[in-house]
Parts: sequence; structure tokens; C-alpha cells
Amino acid sequence: MKTFNIAFSVNNAYVNHLAVTLYSLLKNNKTESLHVHILSSDITAESKAVMKSLVGLSKNTKLSFHTVDSADFSNLAITMDYITRETYYRLILADVLSSVNKVLYLDADLLVVGSIRDIFEQPLTDYYAAGAPDIYLDSDEAHKIAVDIPSQIYINAGVLLLNLEKIRQDDMTKKLLANAKNENHAYQDQDAINVTFADKIFVLDEKFNRQIKDKQYQDIPDGHHVIFHYSGGYKPWNRDRIYDAFSTLYDRYKLEASKYINSRNQNIKYGLLKYSTDNVGDTIQGIAARRFLPKIDYYFERDNMDATKTQPGETIKVVINGWWGDGPENWPFLDQNLDVLPISMYVEDRIQAEFKKPRSKAVLNFFGPVGARSYGTKKFLEENDIESYFSGCLTLTLNADKSVKKQDFILAVDVPDEVYEKMKQETSRKIIRIGVLRQITTDVNEQHRLAEYYLYLYQSAHAIVTTRLHTMLPSLALGTPVLFINDILDDDDVRFSGLSNLAHNLRTEEYVTNPLKFDINKPPKNKDEYLKIRKSLEKSVEKFTGHIGSGSYLTLEMQELIHDANFIQAAIGGASELGDLREEIDKLKISLGYKENHVLELAEELRVERERYNSIARSLPWRVAKKLRVVEKLPKRNSKRSNDNGE
Repeated sequence: MKTFNIAFSVNNAYVNHLAVTLYSLLKNNKTESLHVHILSSDITAESKAVMKSLVGLSKNTKLSFHTVDSADFSNLAITMDYITRETYYRLILADVLSSVNKVLYLDADLLVVGSIRDIFEQPLTDYYAAGAPDIYLDSDEAHKIAVDIPSQIYINAGVLLLNLEKIRQDDMTKKLLANAKNENHAYQDQDAINVTFADKIFVLDEKFNRQIKDKQYQDIPDGHHVIFHYSGGYKPWNRDRIYDAFSTLYDRYKLEASKYINSRNQNIKYGLLKYSTDNVGDTIQGIAARRFLPKIDYYFERDNMDATKTQPGETIKVVINGWWGDGPENWPFLDQNLDVLPISMYVEDRIQAEFKKPRSKAVLNFFGPVGARSYGTKKFLEENDIESYFSGCLTLTLNADKSVKKQDFILAVDVPDEVYEKMKQETSRKIIRIGVLRQITTDVNEQHRLAEYYLYLYQSAHAIVTTRLHTMLPSLALGTPVLFINDILDDDDVRFSGLSNLAHNLRTEEYVTNPLKFDINKPPKNKDEYLKIRKSLEKSVEKFTGHIGSGSYLTLEMQELIHDANFIQAAIGGASELGDLREEIDKLKISLGYKENHVLELAEELRVERERYNSIARSLPWRVAKKLRVVEKLPKRNSKRSNDNGE
């Protein structure tokens, strides 16, 4: 069987993109005998492991790594910010692959969607290389004149079939490197290749290098294309990408590649969501997921998961549970090292448009089916062709702490005034009233400490009355009698459907009219409907991470916990008030900003007017008329007195 040699040149930061390209090559050429060569100066052992795992797709593929000294290319210019110095390594392939006569060089920003056999069958006897015309520069006569090839077809160097034997025979590597130093070569190595090889370039059909640079291609063409090349600065892994159809195609290959790599990867790590919001309920979601992780290697900001940089060769398992409503522009994540479990997800109404986009649907369906926190979210997902099921909320899996004792206070968490006043009439016990649950720090450890303290309060309370899901649901899990004040009670509600009925629930009017329906002094036992959901959640998450902890939510030492009810009221109330003050400060800052801008606008108007005045004052007509203006200001003589004086 004939072996086809394929070459890439990348730095370690580009390995994840190379993985997608290599996956596409191997997937669509499984029956071919391939020898893949990777040129790099800094590729790590972990990155090599990624490439080796991909080679397992083909039984007939060999993989070789070639180390290049980057210092040898330090004097060569980099003219475009999306191109690295490794682009020049293709110029020395004849020397690096000294025993290879013909090689197909590929950039790492393309997809091989067909057989490469036809490329290798192109005649190269009298040619140094074969390539397809560059869709922009081949018609740019000014550039071709600038590099001194006005009559020659200008090829794109992202797909090159190189006749290494002839390049060595004619000693062309030295000429390539010499031309690469030419300051007129704005397109770096590509210009050098076109100039050096001149009329010794065989022109390939564009099917072997279909370049995608702008919106001229809205749909993927039917037919016989072998390679789609994401040339130019807009890459399919960037958030500012502009080609919907081709980007979706790239996403599919990327997801398939990541799944294949992750399934074979033994370097498994674990990540946990963190939050920039001030809602303690968010962090409680994280604590619930924490129980299923054997360790935490990474924290990922829920609303910008790509802000945390991972390393090639890793597979990071992350449970993405909870509320999704901020940072829609950062959804979905782009890090292909992530292996996620979408469960207990609630999609806020205002960002549903982002979750309807092809990219989001592809990601969710790939990692799905999606566990919806409520029936409302399940309905939304299914209406948009995203496979889903009702999972309930992961906070139902929290474990109570055996050392926490019941205390003689009742929690009123974000309840209406009339409910609170009625509660005070019904009991002699201390009622601790908490407003909107706020966390006043972005430090993840401090957030966890605060959330643990709230959970401690939920578990130690005699009873709880609340309008908050993330008080009601953990209270069920921790065994504290809880009444859910729910004035919506609509099974179609996106947030509450399937959850509100798990606890005792009343409308505000119902409780105020008849508080004995939930006697806070002798509260009824919680319903046990949630237990089935809890068991299913535990089974699903444990299967994904391979771990389930037997411990509780609590990592704080008991002596750190506040037991005095009055002090708790002051502390928790203070936190809520501080959050309110922070909101007020933010509003004042915005108002101040508007006023400062207005002042600046007035100052600019004043400057313009002053400049206009000065310009007029300096003008010749104004200076000439100065004496006339002085005369006009002089007092006029009294004609009668003049006559009296004999004038």
C-alpha cells in the first residue's frame, strides 16, 4: 500500500486547532496509509499525547514529531497578528524530511472532508509545488507587481503538494529562506513560495483548497470538495466568526474530535463553576456539584467559561448546572478540552435567543440530552430541537450534616411583608428575616464559606417560609420543614414548573388568611416526592464524574458558625443591606458618569466658543474697527453748551 506523507507546522498554543484538522483528515481517509509529520519548536508531551490518541482512528497511520529551532527564524518578519513564526517551517520541509520525495503540507485551520488520494495523483515531475489560487491575492495585481510576479498565478500556501526531491536537487530551500527576508513580502512565507517557485507551480483545482474568507459563501456547496480552508483572520473558533454554515461544520468536527480524545484520555481533571453574581443561590448550586468531584483542578466562570485557560492533553469534566442568564455572548464555551454534563439547567427568557443558535444547539445535543431544571425549560429546549428531559435541581442532592443541631428560630427568606407580619403574630419564636440572598465577594473560597453558612441556617432552623427556590429546594434535601410562598402556581412557568409542587406551597393570601395551613410552630413534615428526583440526579452525575462523596455540604468548623439568633439577623441583614447599598452606589456611579459627560460636553462647547471669539478678535477687520468702537463709546457733546461757549 502506498503511503501518503502529510506535514503540519504549529506551536503548542495551536494544538487544539490542529487536533480538529487532524481528526477530519483521519476520519475521512481511514483506508489510506498515512505518515503524519508535525514540525514544532515547543510542543509538549501532553500535546503529543493528544495527537497520538487521534492516530488511533486509523490503523494505517504513523506519527512523527520534528523539533525545529525557532531561533533560526527569529529574523523573519511577522506581519499579521493571526500568524505565528511556525508558518515559516514549511520552507525547510525538504531538509527536515530528507528521505521523503513528496509531501502534502496542510495548515491547521482547515477541514479535510474528502479523500486526499486525488491530490497526490497530481503530476509534479517538472514542478516544485502544486497549490490552488488564492481567492483574493491572485486578482490583486498591485500586490503581484510588488513581489515581482505580475504574470504568474498566485497560490494560497495553506494547502501545498511539495516535490521535495526536486526542491533538494535545485537547492531551493536556500532561495526560499532568502526570499522570506524580503521586506516587500507582506504575506511572509506565502510570498516567498510564490516568488521562489515562480512558473514551476502546478495549479490545483479549488476543490482541494476551498478558501472561506468572508460572507460570499452562505451555504456549504454540494459536490466534490476535499478541503475547506478557514483562511484569513476570522477563524471558526473565534467569537467574531461570520460564516454560519461553515462554522457549524467546524463545530461538528471539533466536538467529535474532543469526544474521541476525551474518551481515550487518561489525564482526567475536574472543574467547578464559579460565579460573578451576588446571588448566594448560584454558589449553592456549585456546592451541590462539588460533592460529585474527587478534586477540583479548575474553576470556570459560568458566564465566561473560556476565561479559564486549560492545557492541551487534558480532559476536564464539568457539571454545568443551574441558572443561565448572564453573558449570553460568551455561550457556548469554545474550549474543546471540556467534557460537560448539562443537567439541572434553567435558561432565562432573555437569553433564549442565544440558545436557539445553531452552535448552541450543536453543543447541547452533542453533550446531551440536556437535563432541564423545570418543565418550562424542557419545553423550550424541545421546541428548538434540543433533546431534553426533566432532571430537577441538583441542590436536591445536598447531604445534611450530622453535627448540626436544630435551633429555636424560624427563617423568613424573601417573603412579602404581609406574610412576615402574620408569622410574627403566630409564634413567640425568633424569626430571622432575610431579604434577597446576596454575596458581597467574588473570591470563590469566601463565596463557598458564605453559602455553607446559609445552608447551615437552613438545616438548623425550626422551620422555613420562603419565596426562593434555592432556599426551598436545599431545605427539602436538608430535612427542614419548608413552606414555599408561590403566587405564580403555573405549571407552564419556566422557572417553577415541576419544582414548586415538591414542597408545601401556598399563595400569600392563603397563608395570611389561614396560617394554620402551615403551622410554623408545629410544621408538617416535608413531602417526599423529591426523593425520586434526588436519586436520579445522583445516579446521572456519579456516572459522569465517576465519584460521589458521602460527606455533607459543610467544610466550616463548628466554632466558626454563629448561633445567636439576634446576631444572625444583624449579620445576614447587614449583608443584604450592603448588597442594596452596592446597587445604589452603582446607580450613583452611572448618574455621575452621565453628569461628568455633560460637563465635558459643556466644556467642549465653551472651548469652541472661546476659540471662535479669539479668532474673531485676532482678525484684521476686527482690529481695524477697534478705533471706531472706541469712538462709539465716547460721550457725545452737548450742543447747547457748545453754543454758549461761543463755538
